[in-house]
Amino acid sequence: MSYFVEGPWAKIVRRCGLENPEAVMCTTPESGEHYGLISAGGRYYFTDDLAWSISEIIKPTTLDGIMKKIVDGKEYSIKTKALREVETPEDRQEREERIREDNALMEQKRAAPDYLEWKRMDSN
Repeated sequence: MSYFVEGPWAKIVRRCGLENPEAVMCTTPESGEHYGLISAGGRYYFTDDLAWSISEIIKPTTLDGIMKKIVDGKEYSIKTKALREVETPEDRQEREERIREDNALMEQKRAAPDYLEWKRMDSN
């Protein structure tokens, strides 16, 4: 599913160590809820669209058990554990690239003829 192939959620699932996640269900704006249910590696997880986070569902462990709690309005009784994101090599590479781009832009601004005028005005 492209949802987990590119974009913010793709980065988050990689940072959390999930492989081949699949969407099971997600809420709609009309519901007022902001979470989704995904599966990966035989386990189930909630995604939080407001906090951009993932929590592993510890109990119940079956999809039927999870769905029963949701349908009965007892999501609060589902035991979860927040997953910690770990920086990936891709993240490091992107960060280093942004730093290089920022440095190049700053050098370009410093080389502009009006930089010294701006610098002088800034010091007043």
